[in-house]
Amino acid sequence: MQRDGGPGGGAGGLGSGGSFTGASESLEIVGDHAYGISGKVPCDNNYTALLSFTSGNFYLVGSVQFHYADDTAPTDNAAYKIEFNDGVVVEMVITEADHATGVTLIPVIIPPYTKVLLAAKNSATSESHDQIGNITGRIYRG
Repeated sequence: MQRDGGPGGGAGGLGSGGSFTGASESLEIVGDHAYGISGKVPCDNNYTALLSFTSGNFYLVGSVQFHYADDTAPTDNAAYKIEFNDGVVVEMVITEADHATGVTLIPVIIPPYTKVLLAAKNSATSESHDQIGNITGRIYRG
């Protein structure tokens, strides 16, 4: 756990010089800001966690973005979901044709001490495709 109750502990984040060092395993806290970056995660036709964390003693106002990240052109539809405390709060399917334009930002407000899951799956076939889930925002305490 990071200072001031933040979850921290991810494998990525900021290095000693303050530069980005890689994908996160959870939410990273930097001052009054937070972010999580899953990196490429292979996803078949079962929901696969991209990011999973529990918020700390703060609420977060930010956005989530999902990306189809295969090195090849999109060939299947992808489903994405966001869960708070095991309940689905957003679920959507992006068609093969829409992957090229990307996914718009999904605004979120995450309450204190909330279990959060960003997950993705291939909704067309069992073939595996790389997906990325990102979350960025500002945290507020008190």
